[in-house]
Amino acid sequence: MQIWHLTPDAWRHPLRVIPGALVTLRIGTWPVGPRQQVWVEFHVTSWSGVITANRLQARWIENRVENSYWETTLGPFDDGDRVRYRAVASAEATTSTTADMAFAVGPSIHLALLWHQHQPLYRDLTAPAAGRYRFPWVRLHALRDYFGMAHLVAQHPGVHLTINFSPILLWQLEEYARGRGVDRALVLTRTPTARLAGSEREEIVETFFDADWHHQIYPHSRYRELI
Repeated sequence: MQIWHLTPDAWRHPLRVIPGALVTLRIGTWPVGPRQQVWVEFHVTSWSGVITANRLQARWIENRVENSYWETTLGPFDDGDRVRYRAVASAEATTSTTADMAFAVGPSIHLALLWHQHQPLYRDLTAPAAGRYRFPWVRLHALRDYFGMAHLVAQHPGVHLTINFSPILLWQLEEYARGRGVDRALVLTRTPTARLAGSEREEIVETFFDADWHHQIYPHSRYRELI
């Protein structure tokens, strides 16, 4: 006879136990057979060190193909309790046990994930009509990081978080999106190579590959070809 617990089909809910909560254990056994019994033996150690031993009978829930499934409920427990338990199954003269498992009882964690996206004002205020930016960071982060963050979050609908954009960042993004923003790197990117002066070519090599060559440039064949 085989017995298992803490697998996708034989779970513990909840995995993290808070004070006052009941803990449901689902246990699997194989094969299906008559006169089977399943119980849970557990020890509770309180925060003061007092140990109590208990045993609870599990109730049969269902047979699924050649497996049987059982459930029992532990608790509630107090803050600071440490619970160690194992499941035991018997059928006729055969007994099987799981390994010892444990959990600690503690308060829940209320976690807020906040990604604050911001950039300072890079617009050249000496020539506001030109829409020229001194640095390309708003545009480059928009092409890679801001979109990449949203793409990653979309792949995990069960994760809830807040992404915040500062007003000055949004204002600069809108300028680029409407075609009114331009920076030196963008000017060089748009210039046909045949029209690049020697100093401009040197500027591109010096500034367009400002990254770790071995880890961020060489692994990408096209990027490596460009440099």
